[in-house]
Formats: sequence, structure tokens, C-alpha cells
Amino acid sequence: MVSSGDNRNTLHVISLTGPTANGGTVFNGQDGAIVYTRSTNMGLAWSTPVVLPGLGSDYYRSFSSDVYEFAEPQGNNLAFAIVDNSNDMILMRSSDNGETWQKKVLWEHPYPMLDPATMATDTLYAPDGCVSLSFDNTGKLHVVFGVYRMMFLGDGTYTYWPGLSGIMHWSDDMPAFTGGDQKNILDPDLLDAQGIQIGYYNIDWNGDGELNYLDGDDFYGNYGCGWASMPQIAFDENNYAILIYSSLIENFDNGIQNYRHIWCRASSDNGATWGPVIDISDDPIHMFDECIFPSVSSGSDAENWYFTYMIDNEPGLAVQGDEDPPSDNYYNFYHLSKIFNGVNESPAETKVSVSQNYPNPVVDETFINISLSSAAKVRLTLYNTDGQRIKDINYGELPLGLNTLGISIPEIDTGIYFYKIHAGNEILTGKLAVK
Repeated sequence: MVSSGDNRNTLHVISLTGPTANGGTVFNGQDGAIVYTRSTNMGLAWSTPVVLPGLGSDYYRSFSSDVYEFAEPQGNNLAFAIVDNSNDMILMRSSDNGETWQKKVLWEHPYPMLDPATMATDTLYAPDGCVSLSFDNTGKLHVVFGVYRMMFLGDGTYTYWPGLSGIMHWSDDMPAFTGGDQKNILDPDLLDAQGIQIGYYNIDWNGDGELNYLDGDDFYGNYGCGWASMPQIAFDENNYAILIYSSLIENFDNGIQNYRHIWCRASSDNGATWGPVIDISDDPIHMFDECIFPSVSSGSDAENWYFTYMIDNEPGLAVQGDEDPPSDNYYNFYHLSKIFNGVNESPAETKVSVSQNYPNPVVDETFINISLSSAAKVRLTLYNTDGQRIKDINYGELPLGLNTLGISIPEIDTGIYFYKIHAGNEILTGKLAVK
């Protein structure tokens, strides 16, 4: 639901009618129809829910839940997107506060009117069901959405490859993803080469040239989307933009599965270019946290962006009979400084990479190799798993190139600890074990 109009007294709702599998009934020929309704008097009365033109049974057999999202309205301009992996990727817009609507197909599904009973069994790249959209202050609409590779199995089900994934950016001045090889037109590698992919799962967090994920088939929590997904986008009055998303991260795990963290990228030129990818949940307090489901506020102030995200200590959704048990969930309210909107304008920043400490586990002393692109002041802080500061080491200014940091810890108890390295304008974190 969103509100619009001069006094914000018009409410707009999109929803899914109950499919028969969930005890619902077929609605106007669709087993799961997306319907629209609105109230022009702040919810006192509502229009009859309707299927908007272009979304009915002449075009689509059914839709899934939770695959649609509104943009924050801009005056009387409205927009919502539908990113169902079994249908076209659809953009619906209204310029008259919901009186009339226009449909645009952003990606044409290679199997129109897909019938679950006769699904093709070849693979394709498709939207993963996660989307966010926002108007900038010129009225241009921007859409960010997750993509993964999937295969229909011919029995009414599908499988997917969450690692063959990424987050894509489309705006009004770009062509739609139609008229080509529709099975592969959303291939992340192709879109990355075109500058369209802006969110990634394959971040080499510790800079060692490898992705250090745990071994095994189930080393990640399952959410039904890509390893980099759940995107959120917002613009401010200066056309600064922020992208927030959740993605798998190396070196952070519970011994069975790797965790997800919240990542961000910023743009200071209306989304034309984006700065580096930054892990904003790298604080040691999050070493044993699964960070997911971000939700960014469309409003901001001069200094900060604001958003929430969910945390718990167990990767993946809790499903009865699954290896991921239920656990307590919490929501963090977070503010992010708009200083990040300038990072893509600062090529002179110090670039830093560090090795895993060695030896590990540690008995009395351990070492970390740190590579600096320019001379920088370096310090290290050691924390326990409760986030308490245990030790501070100031190494002073180190020269360009490879340096070795020594950490002497004979007085520290056995257990797991985390360190944060400050080097110039960079912050890196890691984990070590004391024997």
C-alpha cells in the first residue's frame, strides 16, 4: 500500500487473490490474480478490487505472492512492478493518481501463458521475485531487481541456481529486456559487461583472491532468491541514490552455513555510475548474525539514509523438518551517512587487502599480512563475540606495499575473537581462534 495526492489522502493497494492451493478460488479465470483497489478518503471507503488491463487471464494464467512492489508516489505519478519468474516482468504506471494505468513489459518471458503441466525443461535467466523501484527528482523511474538461473521441471515445480545471480538496474532511459534471446538476455555476466548489474554476491571480502565459502551443498540459507538479492533503492532531492541489499559473505559462518550481510552502493550522479560495494554490517557484533530483508525509507535528511533490516543467528528460513530451526528475530533501525555518496568520486583513497591470520588457531602470537596501495596509519582492535573491546594495537604509519602485523595475545582466554583493522580510510574485519 502507498498513499498519494496533495494531502496524501488517496491510498492504493495491490494484492494477490487466494490461490486454490491455499484454500482460495479462481478469480476471473486466474488461480492467483493481482488486483488493485484504492480509497480517495483515507480508507473510509474502497473501490471494488479489479484486475488492471493487461494483467488478466488473456495474458497470464496466475501469479505468485510477494513478487510485486510499489514505488513511493511522486505527486499523482504511481508505479508498481511484478517480477514473477513464471511470467513477464511487468511495470504498471499511472499519471493520474490511479484513474488509468499503462503496462510496460520490461522482460518478456520465453514461455507465454506458461502451463505448469507442460513446462519446458531447459534453463533460463529470470527475475528471482525481489524488486524495488523509485522515482528520482526529475520524475525518471528506476527499478532494481534480482536475477537467477532456473529450470522448470515439467511437473509444476522448478529448481534454481542461487549462485548464478545478481542485482540489475533499469531506468526510463534504457531499453527493455525484450526482442532478443529471452532465455539468456538477463544473464548477469552479459548485463555486468553493459554496466547494468550493480549488486553482487561474489565479493572477495578478505582480498585473498578466492571466495572462502564453507564446503557442502547446504552452506547457505535458502530464501528462494539469489545469493545477492532483496534490493532496495531510494533517491533524495539532490538525485543522490542508495542501493541496499543482502548478500552471502565469505569468512562469516556458524560452522555449517555462511551468513548474509547487508551491503550498499551509492551514486552521486542519478544512478549513472555507482561507487564501491561496502559491507555495512561488518561490525563485530554481527559476526554471528544473518542480516536480511532490508527496507529503505523513501525519505532522508541532509546527512543520512534510513533503513531497517532483520537479524537472527540462523541462516535461511525456518521450515518444519528443515535443518534450519526457528530462532529469535530482531529488526535493526539503521542510519547510513551520505558521505558514501561521494566514494565514487575519490579514486585516491587507500586500497587495502589483508590475509587470514597465521597461525590460526593462535597460541601466543599470530600475524596478518596487509597490502597498502599508499602509506597509511594502521591500527587494530580485537573484540570478543559479545562485541566487547579486548585489545587495541596502534602500528603507526606503514609504507606502501606488503606489511606484516603481529598480534601478541598470551593473556587472552581460549575462544573465538574478531578484529577490525583501520588503514587510512578503509576498515576491514576478520576472525581468529585462540587455542
